Amino acid sequence: MADPVRVFISYSSKDRPIVKRLMEDLKQAGVEVWFDHEKLKPGTRNWTAAVRSGIEQATDVVYAASPDAADSEYVGHELAIARDDGKEDHILPLWIRGEKWSRCVPFGYYYAQYIDARDAAYASGLKELINALDILPNARKAAKVPVIVQINNLVQIVSGIWFDSARNQVSVNGRNVRLTPTESRILQVLAANRGQVCTLNQIVSHAWGYGDESDSYLIKAHIRHLREKIEKEPSKPRYIITAPGEVGYMLSPYDSAIDPD
Repeated sequence: MADPVRVFISYSSKDRPIVKRLMEDLKQAGVEVWFDHEKLKPGTRNWTAAVRSGIEQATDVVYAASPDAADSEYVGHELAIARDDGKEDHILPLWIRGEKWSRCVPFGYYYAQYIDARDAAYASGLKELINALDILPNARKAAKVPVIVQINNLVQIVSGIWFDSARNQVSVNGRNVRLTPTESRILQVLAANRGQVCTLNQIVSHAWGYGDESDSYLIKAHIRHLREKIEKEPSKPRYIITAPGEVGYMLSPYDSAIDPD
């Protein structure tokens, strides 16, 4: 029998009505939820210890992203505790409120993949979150985690190809190729989430600071230019891969140009 999924929700008190709804919906889906408004009773003497215990017992931490959560010292501490407890790969950002993603995340999480659950997107976001929670425990144990080689500002895309985010350039087998600032930001988010699909909306948000599907065609043009600069055969890309249904893109998890098959 599989171990139950236990979720700790890290959020700002100003978002409590939204998070309370989220908690109830997760419970109906069979997910155990640690929610401070429910778990911490009046008179709890050591609040920090209780929160730390909740995080340590959780299988995953859901960060309810909003402008207030990004500015919350308590939320920052909770995420730090989760990282110290070895749960950095089990922190799931759920965007619940705010216009710009960059203003809804604390420092260090800007390039993290997120699930959009704002307003009308709540139902689809909830479904995506539940699906993610359902597959994480087993999938992450079985999956081969891609190795990201990084030296200072240099990130290895594949063998022989290095990305320098500070200089907005890639080195392809010793040949330096300039990138536009937008191309650099797109490659940066793909590299930060190597082996995982970044949706068009997420890439738009990271490239321009807001999410708008109407700009997705521009992303496709920038991806084409990136492929022309780093792929041996741009028409048959092996590094920047199109997700099924053209919903987004992924940087290949393989660290060489050898076909995985």
